[in-house]
Amino acid sequence: KQPDALDFLTSDMFGPVICEVSREQLEGDGSVLPVTVRLVPTRHRADWYRDGEPAERDFTRLVAGMVDDEARNELLRGVVLELVSAGQVPAFVFTHRREHAERLADAELPALGVPTGLMLGGDGATRFAEALDMLERGTAKVAVGTFNALGRGIDLPMVRAGVIATPIGQNRQFFNQVCGRICRPTPG
Repeated sequence: KQPDALDFLTSDMFGPVICEVSREQLEGDGSVLPVTVRLVPTRHRADWYRDGEPAERDFTRLVAGMVDDEARNELLRGVVLELVSAGQVPAFVFTHRREHAERLADAELPALGVPTGLMLGGDGATRFAEALDMLERGTAKVAVGTFNALGRGIDLPMVRAGVIATPIGQNRQFFNQVCGRICRPTPG
């Protein structure tokens, strides 16, 4: 069902639903793997966003504050290190900002001994291809990229975990798209 009540348009264009498959069925037959979501609380505060009128909420400003919050980034790096230590690799780190992805991939995670690739679209296509190759060869444990580059349309079944570094929780459909990057089964 479309939240905007325009689902009749889909029906008009494609006809009635002829089959529905539940997530449980897909997990049961091994078509997709179950995804465990872990919420990691931070001390980052954005009361102006939480308490503000909807028209006053500036998502761009919210994300800017989050990616610039050093304590939050330290926690993020710790979560990535936990995944690496637990062997939950390769892993993706998703963020809204190119600069944040670059900083994590080029400096912060490598400084902790984590082999990391950068996956961005547009100007970053060469680095994207290099990171993809590193993941496939097993020389990168982590790939960092923007939601636009990693969040949809990429099929890497070997990816075992993902870290969402900036919020997408209010967009359930996109959240499910992102989870789809890490629920694909791989041989073995």
